[in-house]
Amino acid sequence: MKTKVCIVGLGYWGSILVQKFDNLKNVELTVCDKDQDKILKIIKTYQDIKTFSNYKAVLNSDVDAVVLAVNPLSTHYTMAKQALQHKKDVWLEKPMTATSKEAEELISLAKENKVLLHVDHTFEYSPHVQYIKKVLDSGELGNILYVSMDRLNLGLYQQDYNVIWDLCPHDFSILNYWFGEPYEITPIMRCSSFGMADISELHISYDDFFADIRVSWRHPEKVRKTIIIGTKKTLIYDDVGANKIMIHDIKVDYNYGDYKYKNKKNILAEYYDEWEPIQLEAKHFVTCVDKRQPTLTPGESGLKVMRLLENANKEC
Repeated sequence: MKTKVCIVGLGYWGSILVQKFDNLKNVELTVCDKDQDKILKIIKTYQDIKTFSNYKAVLNSDVDAVVLAVNPLSTHYTMAKQALQHKKDVWLEKPMTATSKEAEELISLAKENKVLLHVDHTFEYSPHVQYIKKVLDSGELGNILYVSMDRLNLGLYQQDYNVIWDLCPHDFSILNYWFGEPYEITPIMRCSSFGMADISELHISYDDFFADIRVSWRHPEKVRKTIIIGTKKTLIYDDVGANKIMIHDIKVDYNYGDYKYKNKKNILAEYYDEWEPIQLEAKHFVTCVDKRQPTLTPGESGLKVMRLLENANKEC
């Protein structure tokens, strides 16, 4: 028996999700959007797909799960709440809600109705991010000293939230997955155009190391790079580069106040699974719907990111 999933919202990301869920053979897929032009565009590619133009009709249907890829952000809470009240499992785009209070309410409602609340933190499903987690847990890099994360692009301006809310959820969820929650986050730079922050830099403190995140909608080139510096080795994760993961054996040896700088040959990471994270995430979500088990990124995961976003968005 196939799992019945409805993609609600057929914008840029929603259209990508339609493709990924359609690839799953155990899914009966439907879509919903009030914009008929978007509906017609989807029908041209997926001729047999069932469509809805009214969200209430989706809620009253026999759909098992709704995937909410909707804008503006202010609609996330209301639409997710309605779905949970109708006992539908919910996939909710990031950022999860406009406030952590709204996120807390959705988590409680999901538990009350015994349904799943999943937050789309795509990169936690990346084989490369998961591989790095194993490297970190193994101690191969030594004690972590510093993490640098750049997420830059000539990006699309959002309607009702700034670059921090748009791009930082990715890096916050990755950091939480790798290291747990930080104890402090400080915005140290913000540039705004048209009244909307579109470039920002954040400083994040952990007990034994710190991290810096830079995000931008105004960068001329797409950059998705993370550098993790340890006492034994340094790892570079370049999500848009040819070599996704490089580990450099770099260390400083001290000898009576002097030091010697050693840079051995680069070690190419052995793990190169090219499965798209979003495809893996879609498969995982459907499996969890079928088996009635929490996903890797449940509502609680989204709430942790929400709290970091609220702290990061404080005025410098």
